[in-house]
Amino acid sequence: MMPLKEEGTNIMPETNGEYSVDGIVNDKNAMQQKPRLQKATMWSDERGNLKFVNIIVRRPMTIFFVILITCLFLSFILFYSLVKSGENPFGDTANQFDLKDIRSIQYDSLRLASLEVKADRRAVAVGDAASATKVQSEIGDVTYWTFQSEQPETGLYGTRSSIEAMKSALDLFIQAERYPDFCQLDYRQAKVSNSDPECIKPLTALNMYYSSDTWDSNAIQGYITEMKEYPDRMELLSGQVLCLRNTGTNVTCELEATAEELEWSKNLAIGMGSTINQWDGKSDLVENITEATEFSAYLLKVPALKGVIDFGFDSEFSPDNLVSIYSRAIVFWGAPLNLTTSDNSMEDASSKSLTVEELEEEAKEKKKNDDKALKDYILKDFLKEMDRLATDETNPEVNSYYFMIALILDVLLKIVVRDALLALISVSFVFFWLRINVGSWFLAGIGILEIFLSCPLAWFLFTIVCQVKYFAFLNVLSIFIVCAIGADDIFIFMDAYKQSRTRDANILVDLETRMSWVFRRTGTAMAITSATTCTAFLCTLITP
Repeated sequence: MMPLKEEGTNIMPETNGEYSVDGIVNDKNAMQQKPRLQKATMWSDERGNLKFVNIIVRRPMTIFFVILITCLFLSFILFYSLVKSGENPFGDTANQFDLKDIRSIQYDSLRLASLEVKADRRAVAVGDAASATKVQSEIGDVTYWTFQSEQPETGLYGTRSSIEAMKSALDLFIQAERYPDFCQLDYRQAKVSNSDPECIKPLTALNMYYSSDTWDSNAIQGYITEMKEYPDRMELLSGQVLCLRNTGTNVTCELEATAEELEWSKNLAIGMGSTINQWDGKSDLVENITEATEFSAYLLKVPALKGVIDFGFDSEFSPDNLVSIYSRAIVFWGAPLNLTTSDNSMEDASSKSLTVEELEEEAKEKKKNDDKALKDYILKDFLKEMDRLATDETNPEVNSYYFMIALILDVLLKIVVRDALLALISVSFVFFWLRINVGSWFLAGIGILEIFLSCPLAWFLFTIVCQVKYFAFLNVLSIFIVCAIGADDIFIFMDAYKQSRTRDANILVDLETRMSWVFRRTGTAMAITSATTCTAFLCTLITP
């Protein structure tokens, strides 16, 4: 609060009257003295009083209820429009772009490419029912785990307990009974092996560590030795891997190398490829984890193979530094889900004679139902244990963090509810401090009410008037700032009102004159306190 500086001590004109307890002059002559008239302006009357203050003084309850009803009415329009639109005002980040930020450019390029692909798929689906999307063949959502080691000497892959801690976060889903009903299915591998599709393996380096049934230590040591001996052949090895992947296609591979180098790279590529394909993450933890970690470090030097494990290691990880402080893992959830039919395709939907628009509406409704089913499954079966794993007390060696689109609102809601309780405590404190300062329960209550009503009113101007549909979830926490500014202004106003008792007998002629003086005196002070706070937040616009 900016305290108003006292300009003198009880400087009053000499009168024959007496002072009352509150400092108001009891001088009949002074009170009955006619105020000097002046030329009226747009804002003030002939006595110099502010016209809008005169209206407030003469009709206080009328003005109060007009403002109250107006705020409530605008709040009703705001929430009605949000409900009618059916959209989530907190979830659309389409307006959070910076044209000069490479991340925004890349995301926008990805979005446009995705729209093109979806449009092509819709066009094909309309003309060809056989191309219908199979159940759980696409990515419906992902659970993203991030791990951080508390042991800088060994990292995440230096001890068995750290590796087991990370694996437990993935096993939470993989070992669940209903996981196959929600995971993304691998139809490509099922076609090759002529079997039923299985869940796609999580994207994690742990698939290598948990392959003890197929782990050949002698072969691994041989690969490491070869890559140590010929570090300059990694590009050749990578090219050979790509050639082998395209076997049977019309792709012609031209590699510049000697016959001996080509034979070396081919044999090594076949052997390493066979080993990597057996990493399923379903066996026990390998006995020699140091060997596995070292092999990972050399795999990162082969561009065509590094994608298998580089997602699980940080940028500082290398053959010279077998310590990775950070790691990541992704669990893939499938779409569309098999909620209403046992068939493994969406043939019923695509075989109908529907237009593109009708197919789009049907797909949106299907996706909405799938998202809800997946969300309910995660909330009911996993969220409590995920929260436990993400606490610092769960494991002293590893800090775990998760992210999932389906859980964003629920997790943020928990945060907001927690912060709302803190806000309630601070608002209660402000309310009682207002009561002490103004000496009235009524005025303190009105002060808190105007603070709360300013939030939906600002939201209305932001969303309805300015047509900015996205409203950041954390904007709700602005109640802290609004409460501080609102209380500050009330303190300033009441301070000026109390000072008006001892300023000048002329301003105590009537309530209109006194309140006009108070408004004039506090207007600049309140504008400065609000402007400085606003400027501080505007300054953040120029920071990354």
